[in-house]
Amino acid sequence: MIKKWGWIMVLICICQFGYAQDVHFSQFDLFHPKVNPALAGFTPDAYRFSLINRSQWRAVSEPFRTFGVHAEASDPLGAKGVGLGLSFITDITGDSRFTTNNLALSGAYHFKLNNSKHYLGFGGQVSLIQQRIDYSLLSFDNQYNGLFYDPSLSNQETFGTNKLGFTDFGLGVAYEHRYKKDEFITGGIAWYNLAAVKVSYLENPTVELDSRTTLFATADRKLNEKYAILPSLIWSFQGSLREFIIGGRGRRVLKDRRGEYQAAYGGIYWRNKDALYLVAGIGINDWYGGLSYDINLSTLREASNARGGFELVLTYKISKFSAYLKSHKSCPAFF
Repeated sequence: MIKKWGWIMVLICICQFGYAQDVHFSQFDLFHPKVNPALAGFTPDAYRFSLINRSQWRAVSEPFRTFGVHAEASDPLGAKGVGLGLSFITDITGDSRFTTNNLALSGAYHFKLNNSKHYLGFGGQVSLIQQRIDYSLLSFDNQYNGLFYDPSLSNQETFGTNKLGFTDFGLGVAYEHRYKKDEFITGGIAWYNLAAVKVSYLENPTVELDSRTTLFATADRKLNEKYAILPSLIWSFQGSLREFIIGGRGRRVLKDRRGEYQAAYGGIYWRNKDALYLVAGIGINDWYGGLSYDINLSTLREASNARGGFELVLTYKISKFSAYLKSHKSCPAFF
């Protein structure tokens, strides 16, 4: 019984201070599907690929693990202004290995405002989501025989279903001001979980997945040829829960020659009432690798010893091909 109620208290704390019910990432500005569907292909690059892996709460329980992969394309097949994104996220939490698999397709349209450096984008997302829970991995007070825990005893519990499957939808609007190809400020608003799907494992028809509204902003501004700042923030609302993250990274260019580029990144972010986390990364040509570590500041820090989780992200981009034809004259021209 002690074990059962201990884990219940842990889960209550995690739900209280983990905020949004949806999966979230610390390096959110590098993984677009959970930020805004209008960001699909909203880039001067032709293609962009992202991989992210997160592990947290190892000091408290079975680690919560989240893995995601994403691919996006700008102007696919010459369709000017069109952006496409395809992502897959799997999230496994707790001793019951509660698993959520999310396959999402995003589509967006972007256009320039009045022939300027200002751009506007609209996007939508459709997601196929499958969830499941393994009750056999849990222990209950009815399996305590008076001397010790006996897993062979019946837990005498009545459960509903152990899996759910549903389709969900999201919409988003994004704005970007591109000072140069690699300097910009971007912001937007998105709405997720618009299908009002039922998510009760006890088959309660009144339990729905709350919709989520997300506001975000991010920028990349050079201070000089060597240094730049990349501030960002995100603010999410889901039911009665809130998540607010603000912070930024700095970039130091180590090498920038024709066909050869290297840069180092470092930064700090704050997640309201939950964590402070540090970020470090390295960029080499079209690759970027980043690592973040959460320092837990919530009331769960006594159980976690202030340890939160690691998150690793890897991105790769393919630039658009720009044919440049220089005209030559074989002999001097006199005017």
